[in-house]
This record gives sequence, C-alpha cells and structure tokens, in this order.
Amino acid sequence: PVGDDAGRETVTITNESGSILDISGWKLRDKANNTYAFPTGTTLITGDNQLTLQDNTMPLNNNGDEFVLLDNSGNQIGTKFEYSSSDVEIGVEVR
Repeated sequence: PVGDDAGRETVTITNESGSILDISGWKLRDKANNTYAFPTGTTLITGDNQLTLQDNTMPLNNNGDEFVLLDNSGNQIGTKFEYSSSDVEIGVEVR
C-alpha cells in the first residue's frame, strides 16, 4: 500500500529445525541487494515466527520484490521468496 511502512513491515520465518535457532546477524537481502540484519538476540522457536523489520534498511517494496535469507557465512537458507504488486493489499499477508 502507498505510504511509509517503516517499522511496521513484518516477515514470517518458519524454523523447521526442531530446536530454538539463533539468527543474530543473519540477513534478508532483496533483489536490489538491500539488506536487513537481524539484531543480536534474535531467536526463532520451532514453527512460524513473525518478525518486525525495525528499521528501513530493506523496505519490502509494494510493487513487488524478491528476497533471500542468508546465514552469518552468507549461505542462502531456504528458497527465494518472490511477490508482485498484485499480491500486495493492506492488512493481508503475502504468501
């Protein structure tokens, strides 16, 4: 949706490891190579974890984008996530 979404955008990451996972320093990287680093102390419980992107270093573009999750060594974790402008709607989760 049009407007400033800084500090209100969220991502959901599923932890399938069966144990608590520390993702401090891991990054989300988008198509334009903007990154968001998860702060120290960020952990994921088993299952879905909704995390709010606290700053505006990597906005989730309303006209579509793609991003990947990278561990501390820069390895891609999971698959690339892509969405288009037709997927974006106020208050609706893009899956």
